[in-house]
Amino acid sequence: QAMRDYLLKHKSNVKLYLSFHSYSQLFLKPIGFDRTPPKDHAIHDAAGKAVVDAIKKSHGKVYRNIRSVELYPTSGSSADWIYLEGVVNSYTIELRDTGRYGFRLPTSQIIPTGEENIRGFIALVGTL
Repeated sequence: QAMRDYLLKHKSNVKLYLSFHSYSQLFLKPIGFDRTPPKDHAIHDAAGKAVVDAIKKSHGKVYRNIRSVELYPTSGSSADWIYLEGVVNSYTIELRDTGRYGFRLPTSQIIPTGEENIRGFIALVGTL
């Protein structure tokens, strides 16, 4: 509730909203409950491409750039909520891995995961 209140109060100043999850190596774009592409889908596609390209260049990991509804229909995600409140650049990133380790990522992959996602973030900010 505190986060909701803060975002609503300051949403005119919010240029980017990111929600990080694990796992699956995905860049998820709005919307999770409607198969019709949102009006900003070209912006989302360009942002996703920049992120997954930068991540791949970092450590060779492949993240998929998809709309969240393509994974499975969802409702109530924070990224969709803030997108519908007017924050165009609102995304979810599913970190490593693709299922071998699931939620128990080996410690040897933690720093590389951070490095590739920092590079992805820098690329994302470059699209704003």
